[in-house]
Amino acid sequence: MNICDIVDEVRSRNTPPQGMTSLVELLQTERGKFALKLSERAPFVDWLKREAFVLQALETTHLPVPRYIALDEQADSASLLMSALPGEPLSELLRRGISAQVRLDLLSQFGETLASIHSAPQPQLLRASRPWLQRILDEGRFNLEHGLC
Repeated sequence: MNICDIVDEVRSRNTPPQGMTSLVELLQTERGKFALKLSERAPFVDWLKREAFVLQALETTHLPVPRYIALDEQADSASLLMSALPGEPLSELLRRGISAQVRLDLLSQFGETLASIHSAPQPQLLRASRPWLQRILDEGRFNLEHGLC
């Protein structure tokens, strides 16, 4: 599926503060607001593909996660298009000159959201044959041994 065909004409784009694994852009289009993530090197391309899979698996839950729209895979890159959640990034809100009480309220809301995510039943599609921590440690060891970090 071609992402350009889905988003159509982009009215505006915003590049929020970035992490190290993907380029993220927030797109405002005729069809709505989207988040587009692009990863261009290992192991980040595989991580983005996994994120797409997880978003699809979470579609049937009540969790506040973006809706998966499309994954465009190329030879050495991948782009994930998803809905943009309403609101502002917590990091931007906390940088503003807000009162201590507002700061505490925001952090409490964030904590409550994280608690609901961690207490939600795991969708069957995401259940693995080995513990998550063991999988992550094995992947980390492989990435380190092969210079992928």
